[in-house]
Amino acid sequence: MFAIALTPATACAIRQLSTPKCLGWDQRARKEVALNADQLRGRLEEVIGRAEEFAGRMIGSRPLIERGRIHLAVGLARAKFGDVKEAVRKRGLISGRRRRPTT
Repeated sequence: MFAIALTPATACAIRQLSTPKCLGWDQRARKEVALNADQLRGRLEEVIGRAEEFAGRMIGSRPLIERGRIHLAVGLARAKFGDVKEAVRKRGLISGRRRRPTT
């Protein structure tokens, strides 16, 4: 069984309504999300880990389950590191690029 989460914007697109209410939801639902490299790699690693663990459970392979759990843990750690790095960057404690000191 699959579960699909419908956002108001998706529901409007499915129904193909062009009412102002649906258009308003579309505008509010759009939000730019910028991920740094560590956040992106961590999220991808999480997905890979969850998929491997699930596949291992389906076929009954303990090594595959364990490998999936390892990928999941590494992904969570890397994503959290990226989140912290982004929070520090937003506070202005460090810049996004290293600059050579000017003399």
